[in-house]
Parts: sequence; C-alpha cells; structure tokens
Amino acid sequence: MAKLKKGIIKFALSFIAGAISGGLLGASVVCTLVSYRMDTLYEKIAVLKNTINDKDAKLRNLEKAINSCNLVLKNIEIILLTDQDAVDEIDKIEIESVIKEKYMSLLGNEVQKLDAEIITIIIDNRILKLNDKEFMLHVEKLVLTEVLKLWVRVKILD
Repeated sequence: MAKLKKGIIKFALSFIAGAISGGLLGASVVCTLVSYRMDTLYEKIAVLKNTINDKDAKLRNLEKAINSCNLVLKNIEIILLTDQDAVDEIDKIEIESVIKEKYMSLLGNEVQKLDAEIITIIIDNRILKLNDKEFMLHVEKLVLTEVLKLWVRVKILD
C-alpha cells in the first residue's frame, strides 16, 4: 500500500511539474510572437505617419505654387546610406522624417531659384540626437530637379 501511495505522489508531482513548465514555455512562446508582431506593426505605423506628414506638407506647398509656369520642386527623396546593422529601421524612418522636415519649406519653390550649396549645408555634418543615440549626417550626393534627391551617409557616434 505504501508503494502505491508513493507512486501516486510521484505521478502527481511530475504531472504538476510538467503542467507548470508547459504553461510557462507556452506563455513565453506566445509573448515572443506577440512582441514580434507588435514591433512590425509599430514600424508600419511610423512609416504611415511619416507618409501622411509628407503628403500634407507637399500638398500645402504645391497649392501655393499651382499657378506657376516654371519648374517647381514637387517632391523630396532621401536615400540613407548606412552600415548593415548600424541603424535599425525605426531609427532610419525617424532620421528620414527629420531630414524631410528640414526641407519641407523648399517644396513649391522654383528649381532655378534654389541653390544646391545651401541645400547641402542644411544637413551636411549635422549631429542628430534620437532615442539616446547620436548620428552624424553627411550629404554624399544631391540631384535637384522636380524631385530633390539626397544621398545621406549616416554614422553612429559613440
């Protein structure tokens, strides 16, 4: 009889231990999957907010220049040049939005009246602080047509 009670107690303890460890393992897997999904959704939200702000500013400036016959700056494109893993996607989105914000006042202006040197100086060798990180911006190349294209090198400062 004593052996039977010991066997039942061992079975009960191993069953309870297995149920608890299985529950903890399952909860950790669910937390991992949910956090990954939330990160991707947060990234999408940041991209969409950035797009909305760009479209609003572009619309305001183009409405001012609608009666102009000359070549007008209509869009700004920023190409960030970084090391592979140096800057994560959320930081890239924020850096791009900060740079575009600096140039939004140029939208709707005539391309002939814009000076490429002054446009370059606006962000060249600028230190940008985001989320307790410092980034050094350097303009590699600039193309000025109806679309202002900037190739910007981003380096993390230690």
